[in-house]
Formats: sequence, structure tokens, C-alpha cells
Amino acid sequence: MIDSSMDPWTRLVSNLIEKYGDLKAGLLCYAIVLLVSLIAGCMFYYVALGEINLVDVLAVMFFAAVCSPLLIMMTIQALKGLHSSRAYIESATQQEKLLNQTLKDNINRLNSEIDERKIALHAKHRAIDELRKEITERKKAQQALETAYKDKGKFIATLSHELRTPLNGIVGLTRMLLDTELNKQQRSWCNTVFSSAETLGNIFNDIIDLDKIDREQLDIAADSINVSDFINDVVNFAGLIADQKGLEFNIQRQGILDVYALLDPTRLRQVLWNLINNAVKFTHRGGVTLTCRRENLGSGPWLFISVIDTGVGIPEDQLEKIFDMYYKAPDATGANAIGSGIGLAVTKALIEAMHGTVSVSSKQGEGSRFEVKLPLKLTSAPKAQSYAGRSLNILLVEDVPLNAEIATNLLEQRGHEVIWAETGEDALCLVETEDDLDLILLDMQLPDINGDEVARQIREDSRFDDLPIVALTANVRSAEQELEGISVQGALAKPINTTRLDKMLGELFGINAQKHNDNKELKVYDSVNEVQAAHLDLETISDFVSSMGIQAFKRSTELFARLNPKYCQELKDALSKNDTQEYASVAHKMKGAAGSVGLLQVQVQAKQMELRASSETEDTLNAWIKELEAKINEGQEALRLSVAKLAEEDSV
Repeated sequence: MIDSSMDPWTRLVSNLIEKYGDLKAGLLCYAIVLLVSLIAGCMFYYVALGEINLVDVLAVMFFAAVCSPLLIMMTIQALKGLHSSRAYIESATQQEKLLNQTLKDNINRLNSEIDERKIALHAKHRAIDELRKEITERKKAQQALETAYKDKGKFIATLSHELRTPLNGIVGLTRMLLDTELNKQQRSWCNTVFSSAETLGNIFNDIIDLDKIDREQLDIAADSINVSDFINDVVNFAGLIADQKGLEFNIQRQGILDVYALLDPTRLRQVLWNLINNAVKFTHRGGVTLTCRRENLGSGPWLFISVIDTGVGIPEDQLEKIFDMYYKAPDATGANAIGSGIGLAVTKALIEAMHGTVSVSSKQGEGSRFEVKLPLKLTSAPKAQSYAGRSLNILLVEDVPLNAEIATNLLEQRGHEVIWAETGEDALCLVETEDDLDLILLDMQLPDINGDEVARQIREDSRFDDLPIVALTANVRSAEQELEGISVQGALAKPINTTRLDKMLGELFGINAQKHNDNKELKVYDSVNEVQAAHLDLETISDFVSSMGIQAFKRSTELFARLNPKYCQELKDALSKNDTQEYASVAHKMKGAAGSVGLLQVQVQAKQMELRASSETEDTLNAWIKELEAKINEGQEALRLSVAKLAEEDSV
């Protein structure tokens, strides 16, 4: 109980108190004190006096008996206090030890937890770094994918444009050739060429639509059309290609079809072209039947169109795969069927985009039946339209004077006022200074700043938020990509097609899309022979002549004759300075000018010079200039003869 460092007597008393309690220990100590006082008194008197006096000894004992209780009591209380203090100290010491141990345990636990959290934090940082790397890689992959999509779109658009140019020549010349007197074999050959060219054109459409499907940009442009008239157009086409193969073609109609409905005639025609062409392709005997019927179902009127053939048919196990991309069902010999394998996949995508369905049933050796089901949204017949009404103030931004003159003639003929800007800077100044502009026709490729930058700067000023901008471009798809994120109201392909121009004005300003045309209908296709026609874009010439009149078109050809020597000299000057960028810029102007007057071969040659100026040698670029000059001479001669003949017809 008591620390060993204490005095032995103190330890003895303390032990007595602990063992017997306060009272017994006090009595015991009292007895000991009396005994000690007796012995001490006797010893004192005996030593000091030589004798023991009992009275004196009793006096000492009495004094001890009287004083010792208080002393003993105080001693006992002091020892008890000391004991309590010692006990408290020991308890506090023990608690301190326990607390220190607890603190040590907690510190060790906290250190362990800190270490674990450091490890977790390091792991988290590593995970974040890996995630950042992954996000960066995904962004790079996404950017690469977007670039690939854009490059793919540009490639497909360029390829389609480049291939369609000679293809249009093949189709046009073959059509002209079929109108001449031919023997049976020659006519058969021409029919084969014509059919092959039409097939190739359809494959182009499928490729373009395939790209749009891949990018989820397949658009449906519904218009009010007469269903019966549309079917008649399809019948005329189907009868022609069936007759070329010696097959019968039948048409069956059910229900009321002489109605107007909102349909996309171009897309629906493409669908039926695919189905009918496939039916003719895989039918060697018998014929093809087109059935059209209108039914009123619970959800409203529907149009059912079936293409039925008596051809080779499709194996039953192949029917589920027939609409898959790039899939071609094997023929009777087990080999893959001819074709691209994308026509039916595009057909299905087009029909689904029009909220319809397409299905197939077939029996091998007995023929096939493809059925298209489309909802019909009935409308009233479109009102007869005229171009009378509103006159617009139009800012034309075009760097090629010939293109500017032709566009100005087209617009002024429609009663509009035109302000011409030859550069992007001029256009921006005119936008600032002209207060009553209604429309901007903006060329995308200008000598100082490109059209997309001009449009962007215009849109940065909130005053011009409601001013419509329409892009003029040789490649509409490319222009749409360049103008992405900029508010523009459309794009017109160059050279400007009058029908599309009228439609654009009608959509933007509510001006009716057709115009009264008092010009005589001149037969442009009959004004040249096949050799001359190879140099000309007869469709463009026909469109301009019918719209502007032969005299206005003649003035445009004369302007081109004055401008082209200047362009050729600028090409030579750019080449002498080794400035391929200027070479491409001048070639671009030449391409636009030639396209405006229908010089097809000159346009094709100039486009090649524009696109490949930076990748060819100086000798090649110089040779191209000579080829261009030769084609200009040949094309102008063909154009001169055509214009002269048309002018002669116009004067009659």
C-alpha cells in the first residue's frame, strides 16, 4: 500500500491502520506510547537519580497519556491523507500510462491510416493521370474521326462531282444518239450505254446516301406532289429499262391515287429505281409488275407500292440478310450476285426515314416481291404561282466579273436591285453603309478573305442578325462544313440554277417560286452536233438561255472571250513567279467563269489546275495552261456556233 521509500515506523503504523482500522490501530499505538513512556521514565530517573520514583514515573505516563491521543490522531489522519495521496498518484499514474498507451495506439493507428490514405491518394492520382491520358487519347481519336468524316465527305462529294461531269456528257450524248436513225445493233449498244450510265449515276446516289446514313445526316425534304403523276413518271422510266431487256412491264392501281400528299419525290423515286432496277437485273424471262394502292388504316391513309418480278428469286435463308449493308445474296450457281451490295440497305434507310417500312417475300426460281408501305399526309394542290410582288435589295459578293454579270442579269430580270462587291472587304464596307439590304449572296472563295470569315464578321454585329446570307459555292457540302456554327440561310451551287434560285427566294421572302418567262423555248440540244456538245454543259446553257434570253447569254459569252486572255496571262505570270497559290486562285476564277457560260471541258481543266497546283511540277503546270488555251478555243468555237444557231431560231 505504502511506497517502500517511507520510514519503517511510518510503514508500520500505516500497515496497522490498514489491517485493524483507525480505532484499533490508535489504541494499539496508545498502548505502545504508554509502554514506551513507562520504560523511558524508569530509565531516565534510574540513570539520572540512581533510583526510580514511582510518582515521577506516573507523572510522565500521565503526561504521555494525556498528550499522545492527539498526536496519535494527527499521525493517523496524516498517514491516511498520505495514503489517499499515494493512491491518487498511483491511480493517476496508471491512468496516465493507460492514456499514453492509448495515445500511442491511436497515433500508430492514425499513422497507419495516413499511410493507407497516402497510398490511396497516390493510386487516385495515378488513376486520374491515366483517365486524363485516356480522355486526351479519346479526344484525339474523336478529332481524328471527325477529320476522317470530313475528309470522307469531301472525298465523296468531290468524287461524285468529278464523275458526274463526264457521266452527264455520256447520258446526254447517248440520249441524243438514240434520237437519230440507228440500225438495230447500234441502238442496242446505245441502250446498253445509256442504261449503264443511269446505273452508275444511281450508284453515285447510293454512295452519297450511304455517307449521310453513316453520319446520321440523311434528310427528307417532303413536298406536296400528285401521287398519280408521280407514279406515271416512275412507270415511264420502268417501262424503258424493262423494254431494253425485252421484259414485260405491268402497272396495277387500286384506290384513289389522284391526290396530293407530302412526300419526298427524289428519295421515293430513288427507292423505286433501286427496286425496279434490281427486279429487271435478276429477271431473264417474264416481266416486272408495279402495284400501287391506297388504303385507309386506323392511323390514316397509307400508300402501298409493290415491285414483283418473275426472276431468279432469293433463297429463303437469305431473306433476313437481304437489307444488310454490303450483303449480296448468292445466285443459282452459288456465286455472289452482281452489284454494290448497298442499294437495298440505302433503300431501307430511306424508307425508314420517311416513317415507312419495306419488306420482301421470295421463292427461289419463281421471283420476288418487295413491298413499300408509306404513310400519306394528304394536302391540297399547290397554288399556281407567279414571281410578281416584292423587289429586293441584294448584295452580290463575287470576284469573277462574268459570274457577277450573269447573277446580276438573273436577279434584275426578276425585278431586284443588285449591288456588286468584288472582295470580302468591299462586302463588309457595303454591309455597314447600305441600310436597306434584304439579302447577301456570298461567294465562298474570294481574293482577300474567304466567305466564311465574311459571314462570321457580319454575324458578330447584332444589327445584322436578321439579314439573310446565302452562300454561292461550287461544292455545297464543303460550304456547309466551312459555315458550321455560323447562321446562314442556305447555299446555292455555282453556276446558279434558276429553279433553285427562285425556290430559295420563295422560301426566304415568301416570293412565289416560279416566274413568268416570256422568252421563246429554244432547243439548245439541237443547236450543236455531238462533237461540239462534248465541250459544252448543255443543261447549264439551256437553263440560262431559257431564263435570260439568247441576247443576254450572248453578251455573257462575249465577256468571257474578253476575260479569258487576261486569266491565261495571270496563270503564266503566277507560274513564272513560282506562286502556286496564285496559280490555283486564278484557275478557280477561270473555272467559275467557264461554268457560267457552259464551257464544260474548260471548267474541268481549270478545276484540275486549281486542285493540283501545289502538287505538280512546273512543266506539268505549264502544259496545263497550253491545254486550257486549246480547250478554250475549241469550246468557244462550239459555243459561238450554238449561240449563232439559237439566235437565228430566236429571230424567226
